[in-house]
Amino acid sequence: MTRVLIVDDEPANRALLRAYLANQGHELVEADSGQAALERAADAPPDLVLLDVLMPGLDGFEVCRRLRSAQTDGFLPIVLVSALTDPDSRRGGLEAGADEFLSKPVDRQELLLRARNLLALRELRRFRDEMMGAVVHDLRSPLGALRINLRSSIEDWGDDAALDALRDAEASVARLSELVGVLAEVHQLERAAPLRLESVAAGRYLEAIIAPRRIRGRDRGIAWELACDESIELAADPIHFRRAVEALFDHVLRNTAKQTVIGVRAVRDDARVRIAVTYTPTTCGHPGLALYLCRLALDAHGGRFEVRESVGGPTRFVLELPDPPEDAT
Repeated sequence: MTRVLIVDDEPANRALLRAYLANQGHELVEADSGQAALERAADAPPDLVLLDVLMPGLDGFEVCRRLRSAQTDGFLPIVLVSALTDPDSRRGGLEAGADEFLSKPVDRQELLLRARNLLALRELRRFRDEMMGAVVHDLRSPLGALRINLRSSIEDWGDDAALDALRDAEASVARLSELVGVLAEVHQLERAAPLRLESVAAGRYLEAIIAPRRIRGRDRGIAWELACDESIELAADPIHFRRAVEALFDHVLRNTAKQTVIGVRAVRDDARVRIAVTYTPTTCGHPGLALYLCRLALDAHGGRFEVRESVGGPTRFVLELPDPPEDAT
């Protein structure tokens, strides 16, 4: 049974919404203030919130923002119910995180349709999250076993042509394993996984990620050049940001032309750290999951991710992070 939270300081308005939603298979919960709404949501998370805007104390916009910031399990539909119909109010609602608006007096059929559609969308997103977790989990085990068996076969094989085929298969399995890892990280960031910021020296941090990729690039004549002042520090989540940078560097290495240089340069500019990665691509191929992961990671950190391309010239990825806060560890 879906749980619908009705928030309005006027008893008559709550009674009307309750009557409209009666016999629809929902558990209906009421709150007569913004603070009461937050307490009800904390006690038992709702599946849908119908939220009045003009209330004493915490208004609907602020309650919406707080519900969004406290959200931990996927998509929570929030519908603002208000007599306010001007563009500024609607923009304010969107900025606060509202999904829909209903104008007072509320039309029953419109309410039922929007509630049904938003609850269906919530179920679809929940199903997607469950499926993504299951797919990532189920792929990792057979891929790991396949890679071990391929490595064992390569070490024992004598025929050159068959050995080349096995090595190609091993490389494909390694790429699949990498993609599964990126998918898992994208899934975590899309679910707004909480970040734990740590302050680290940018130069050492980036060199540790580049080091194994220097070795992998040697057979194609690819060199890495890192330029970073020793005083620059990053405030970054040690798991989510590192995985995003690793995925980006793997993408760059995989798509860099032979006998070229990959440049990584970190600078501080206006209370932000900017990391630029410049390389000469082999083709203008699909950007892939790595770039999407970087965008999610930088957004989560309050930063910015940019792609700067030039026809026939180098491509540059720019990652911007705010300077470390005073309480970063």
